[in-house]
This record gives sequence, structure tokens and C-alpha cells, in this order.
Amino acid sequence: MSFPFASPTYGTYQFFALSVGMYLDYGADDAGWDDEQAKVIDWIIQQGAYQFYNPPLLPGQAEPYVWSFQWKEGTQILVSGTNNYNMPLDFGGVIEDSVSFEAGATKRKLELTDEGTIRALLSYNQQSEAPKYIAVRAKAPTLIAEQLWEMILSPKNDVTNTVTFRYKANHAALSITNLHPLGSRSHAQTILYSCYAAAECFKTKQNGPMWERFMQQLRASIQIDQIAAQGGAVVRGIPDTA
Repeated sequence: MSFPFASPTYGTYQFFALSVGMYLDYGADDAGWDDEQAKVIDWIIQQGAYQFYNPPLLPGQAEPYVWSFQWKEGTQILVSGTNNYNMPLDFGGVIEDSVSFEAGATKRKLELTDEGTIRALLSYNQQSEAPKYIAVRAKAPTLIAEQLWEMILSPKNDVTNTVTFRYKANHAALSITNLHPLGSRSHAQTILYSCYAAAECFKTKQNGPMWERFMQQLRASIQIDQIAAQGGAVVRGIPDTA
């Protein structure tokens, strides 16, 4: 097995490609991969990255974990009399208790509710005033593009104001252009074993030792992320196994 002349930077797309290539016995140097092997390696990396960004539940977890490095700030300028607004293209879900309404020096939180409640409120009150409630819903699908989302407000906004919110951003595919995954090198080993787990399932059609190792790394990564996001003051999502 021959390594490339220059080893790839740890935690980059090329690093994962080299590692998966070795795991699949394709060799460490991409110059020796045929077109099909290169496509399989890329497919496995995308599977591994997606699995990391949208992690499976650990034993004892009640809800999926959302990485703090996927949180982004969104801003929407409201137009008088309008209550429907598109969410960002990379929108993957609004962060609870993060939606605020700003009108001049006034800032207050909007109550996040469901679309049915918003519809009922709008049918009851057609007047335009400062919004109090917000819901997020999927837009009508086209099946030729990725699903988009929109926010709806009640009551309808009466003047030009601003809504700010935090949301989970969907990740971009890793590639020779998008070299670095979200989360920095702190989570590179977890992404690597997520890729190994995807490669293992590709080869054996079942989960095995690489899946178990990925789950161990995932626990560590979640704890690292919680420390980074909250300074260690509050730990959420990890069950008490004592």
C-alpha cells in the first residue's frame, strides 16, 4: 500500500477519503482508485457526514441532539400586512425559545406554536398589529428541488419590524471544495468512525464494531459540544448511567 506524497490535513475531505479508501482495501493513494471506487468513497463520506450531523439517539436520550455549531442566526424584516415569509435556504429547524420580535427599542419573544393555531388566530382576527405568535411549516413541494420552509405570523404585522431567530442549519456536502466539516477538528474522529460505520454497513449489510465505536465517539463529541456551547454549566441530552 502506497501513501500519497503529501498526506492530507487531518479532518478534511481528503483525510476521510484516504481513510475510507484504506478501510475498503482500495489503497491509500487516490491516484490508484478507479472511477467507481472514487464514487463509492465519496458516497460513504456523505453518508458518514450526514449521520454525524443528524446523530442517532444514544441510550437514554429522549430526543435527537442538535450540535451547537449548526446553530445560525436568522433575521427577517417584516412588511406591513404580510404574515408569510420564507426561511433561509439551509433551514433545518428553529431553535426553541429563540424567536424575538423587535420594534425600535422594544424586543420581546414570540410564542412558537403550530400552523393550525395560527390559522385559527388569523381567521378570528384579521387586523394588523404587532405579531405575538409564530409557526414554521413546509412549503408546497416541487419534487425538483430541496424542501423549503416558511414562517407564518399572527396577528399580521402592522408596520416594518424585524424578527430574529436561531435555527439549525443543514450542512453542505463535503468535497474537494468544501474541505472542512462543521465542528472543527474536535469532532473529526467521530466523523471518521461514522464514515467507517457507513463503509462497514456497505460491505456487510449490517452494523458491527465500527458502529459501536462510532457510538462511543458520538457520546464524547456530544459532551465536548456541550462544554463548548455552555461552558460546562449545564449538560443536556446525556443519560445518567451511574
